[in-house]
Amino acid sequence: MIDISGDRISNEGIAPRDIWPVLRQAGITVNAMVIEDTGFQLTEWYEANVIFGDAAFSVTANSFDEYPAQIIRKLYRELTQPIAALP
Repeated sequence: MIDISGDRISNEGIAPRDIWPVLRQAGITVNAMVIEDTGFQLTEWYEANVIFGDAAFSVTANSFDEYPAQIIRKLYRELTQPIAALP
């Protein structure tokens, strides 16, 4: 699993979607913590271009002030995944 936090779109290096085949082959899931403070539809962009894998998800903080509570929510969701669902 790869966890990403961000407040902007990717603007350098390869596009996140371009590595999806590598992630698929390795069985890697990418989850994201999105900080919406720009007015841009950032959560939608992350969901279309960044998060990847079975049960991948994003959590949104609507400001940097919300970040602490939302990162706890995200980590709780990742850590309480039912064991029966694991391969």
